[in-house]
Amino acid sequence: GTALNAVASAVAPSILRPSGRATSAALQATDLLTMANVLDAVAQLRNNNVPTVDGAYIGYLDPTSSREMFADPDFKQLFQGVGMQASFAMGELYSPFLGVRFVPTTEAFIQAHPSISGAKIHRPIICGQGALIEGDFAGMGAEDVRPSNAEMSMVDGIAMVTREPLDRLAQIIAQSWYWIGGFTCPSDVTANPTTIATATNAAYKRAVVIEHV
Repeated sequence: GTALNAVASAVAPSILRPSGRATSAALQATDLLTMANVLDAVAQLRNNNVPTVDGAYIGYLDPTSSREMFADPDFKQLFQGVGMQASFAMGELYSPFLGVRFVPTTEAFIQAHPSISGAKIHRPIICGQGALIEGDFAGMGAEDVRPSNAEMSMVDGIAMVTREPLDRLAQIIAQSWYWIGGFTCPSDVTANPTTIATATNAAYKRAVVIEHV
C-alpha cells in the first residue's frame, strides 16, 4: 500500500497491457497495440468459458488502435501468409484466425497519459456474449402506465404512442415513443477455479480491456 505500487482486487476484471505493465501510469510511448495483446484477451475469455457472438468475440477499438494493430509485424505476416483473407464488411474486420470481429468506433474511452506529454491511453474492449444485457420493464404497456388519451402499440419492445386527433377533421395527430428498462453487466462469480480449472477469480469475466498508448 505505498505510492506508485499497483493495487488490484482479488476479483478484479482482466486488464491487459503491453510489456506486462502493472498500471496505466506505467505505460510507455512504445507500448502499442499488438496482435499478441488480442490473442491474450481471447485466451482469457476462452479460459473463463465465455461464449462467442455468432462464432467470434467482438472487439471495439478506435481508429488509432486499429492503425497500430495493422502496423504490427505479426499481424501483417499472418495475413500475408493467407492471402489477405481478412475483409472489411459492414464496417467490421473479421479475422477467423484471431477469433475476433473488430468494430471501429469513436466511442472508445481515451485519456491523457499522466506523465507522457501528448500521449493518450487507448482502451480496446474484447467482449463475449452477454457482456451487457438489456432488460425491459414487463409492465411497459400496462393500463396504469400507458397514456389514457392515446393509442399505444408495442413494436420491438418500444411503446409507440399515437395521440388522439385535436382538430375537428381528426387529421392532426402526434406520434411519439417511450421505453422503460435498463442495462446491466452480469457477474460470473460462480465460475471460478473450483468449478472451471482454467477460470480466474474475476467477478466480471465477459469482457477484457486492453490498455495501450
